[in-house]
Amino acid sequence: MRSRNRLLAFLCLLAFLGVGWLYLKTWVVQKPFAVILFLSDAMTPPTLAAARIYDRGVDSRLTIENFPYLALTSSYARDAAVPDAAAAAAALASGERVGTGGKTDAPSLLMLARAQGRSTGLITTGKIGQPGNAAFLPARLDRDAMPDVLFGGGESAFLPAAKGGTRQDNRDLLLELSRDGVEIVRTEADLRELGSFRTSKLLGIFGNGPLPLSTRGGSEPREPPLPEMVRRAIQILQNDPQGYLLVVEADGAARAAAANEGEQYLRETVHFDEAVNAALRYAGENTLIVV
Repeated sequence: MRSRNRLLAFLCLLAFLGVGWLYLKTWVVQKPFAVILFLSDAMTPPTLAAARIYDRGVDSRLTIENFPYLALTSSYARDAAVPDAAAAAAALASGERVGTGGKTDAPSLLMLARAQGRSTGLITTGKIGQPGNAAFLPARLDRDAMPDVLFGGGESAFLPAAKGGTRQDNRDLLLELSRDGVEIVRTEADLRELGSFRTSKLLGIFGNGPLPLSTRGGSEPREPPLPEMVRRAIQILQNDPQGYLLVVEADGAARAAAANEGEQYLRETVHFDEAVNAALRYAGENTLIVV
C-alpha cells in the first residue's frame, strides 16, 4: 500500500511538472537570454546587394539578408528631416525622437538593461563617446556607471594633454578606472589572452582615434577586427545568468562614404556583416539580434 501511494504521488508530480512545462512553452512569452543590437549607416537593400555582389557574387546572400523579419523605421529628427548622428543614436537608444544634438533625459537601453539585472556591453569601431554611441553611455564614465564590457577607440579623450591626450582638466581617466578595478587592454593579443570568466569590468581601448578601416590581407593589426570584438564580448557577457544586452556600433561605412571611397564602403559593409555572423555563431539560439 505504501509503495503504491508513493508511486501515485510521483506520477502526480510528473503530471504537474508536465502541465507546467507545457503552459510555460505555450502561453508564457519567453524573454531572450541575450539581446544584441547592431548599428551601421545605410543598411538599405541597394547597399547590401552591392556589397554582396562585390564580395561573393550575384548568387550569394549576406548574413543580414537571411534574417527572418524585416521592419522599416523612419529616422527624421524632431527638428530636421535628416537627423545628425547624435539625434539618430538618441532615438535608437531611448525610444524618443529628439532634436538635432540628441539631448534627452530618457534612460538608454543599456541603463534599462542594467536596472533589470542584465550585464551590458558596448562595442564601437569609432571613438568611445562619439555621437553614434554616446547616447547609450552614461554622462559620467566611471567604474560604477560604465558597461561591463566597453571596446573601441578614442584613447586621447581619456588622457590629459600632458600625456598626449585632449583633456583640459588634467585628469587621466584610464589611470582612475584602473585604480577602481577596471581591467584595461590595448591590443588584439591582450584581448585574446583574457579569460571569459570575469569579476571586474573590462575596457578595451585600441587607439587614439577611431579604429582603422578594414583591409584585405596584410600583417596582423594591433586593433582587433569587429567580429573578434563581438565574439569576445559574447563569451564574457554570457556568463551572467540574468542575460545581457550588447550594442555594436560600426561607423566604418559612414567614414568611407564621407571620404567618397566606394570600394571601401562596400568592404566595410561586408565586414559589418561578418560581425553579425559572429554573433549568430556564438550567442546561441535564445538571443534576439537586431540590425
